[in-house]
Amino acid sequence: STQSTWEIQMPKLLTTLHETASLILLDCLSTSISSTKSTPYTAQYTPAIPLSKYIERISALSLLEDETLVCTLIYIDRYLLASGMKLTAHEVHRLFLTASTLALKFHCDDYFVNSYYAAVGGVSLEELNELEKDFIETIGYELYVEKNVYKRYEKALKLYSNIHRKNSADLL
Repeated sequence: STQSTWEIQMPKLLTTLHETASLILLDCLSTSISSTKSTPYTAQYTPAIPLSKYIERISALSLLEDETLVCTLIYIDRYLLASGMKLTAHEVHRLFLTASTLALKFHCDDYFVNSYYAAVGGVSLEELNELEKDFIETIGYELYVEKNVYKRYEKALKLYSNIHRKNSADLL
């Protein structure tokens, strides 16, 4: 079995699963070599909004619940493993937007249209549609998450959260 890149790293600060997701992705950035290869997710400039605020925005405006957030991270892991892409600050926002949009559409009965997610994420509808197409093709249309895989990722996220809470309490 392939172990995800973020399961073996330790968090810095977090209090919620959304903050945990941000830290996990930031940890992946700090260990990745900057890619010179452009991908469909590569922004011309690093987005001005910090990743934690971007995830908060997507989560709040898209009604992204913890369960769907776990699936979003599973999808991102699948994409990175399948594509071999090195995650950089130029790709992480668009990759999160695309994975969360797919997770919401696959796992939730009620979801918004792509034009809404595109507006929330700060991309055009055409761009989000292209990103979704690339993402789903790259992961081989594997959107179903088996229960044991979900539980493994959920446990890792909760471990991050618990470690932070303990470390934060020790500092007080």
